Amino acid sequence: MRAYITLARVKVSILASLSAGLGFILYADGIQPSVLLVLAGVFLLASGASALNQTQEIKTDALMRRTRHRPLPSDTITITDALIYVALLITGGMALLLISHSPLTAMLGILAIIIYNGIYTPLKKHSAWAVLPGGLVGSIPPVMGWCYAGGNINDPLILSISAFMYLWQIPH
Repeated sequence: MRAYITLARVKVSILASLSAGLGFILYADGIQPSVLLVLAGVFLLASGASALNQTQEIKTDALMRRTRHRPLPSDTITITDALIYVALLITGGMALLLISHSPLTAMLGILAIIIYNGIYTPLKKHSAWAVLPGGLVGSIPPVMGWCYAGGNINDPLILSISAFMYLWQIPH
């Protein structure tokens, strides 16, 4: 079980879901029970993206002291089992967001996964400019929460918060 928690980078996934919760709370003007659904959906999507990232970087992770003991390079989990886990996490997150409330929120989640796993992950091996799409990924969860609560994606308040999150993540 510990290997799957490591594969999902649970701490980072919790932070992503909390930032979605912030967006929700700001629009909803308080905590409502439905915030739990967006928290869970974003957590599952972030966990799936993190696990997919590790499947993409298995060879590189095996070479680095800091990452060589991760579940895939250490053969604690097979690549097949990791990909099944990724599929379950992403499908579960999408299902929660789609059946509970907001197709827009689900689309934003898929956009974040595409940018993270399709652009940022391959680009970071070749360019320092990878921080630009990487920062964008971190700015999406608050917008997801905002939209899930019923807010407009073009609202200046959430766009300002998202821009702040983006700029904060660049030096990170």
